[in-house]
Amino acid sequence: MNENVFTKREMDIINEIKKAKSRKIIADALCISINTLDKHLHSIHLKTKTHSVAELMNWLYNGKA
Repeated sequence: MNENVFTKREMDIINEIKKAKSRKIIADALCISINTLDKHLHSIHLKTKTHSVAELMNWLYNGKA
């Protein structure tokens, strides 16, 4: 999937997920609530057709879920 499909905020979150940070740490670092983070994660999961962070990590590193 082309990275242009993701918003800047989604890319910020993806970059933090790649660092294996927790949802709370990511939300705090980006100055957003966990609920907002979860909404962005939901959008990322829809775009990548993944259902968990583990599947997302696999998709990010291998290009597939």
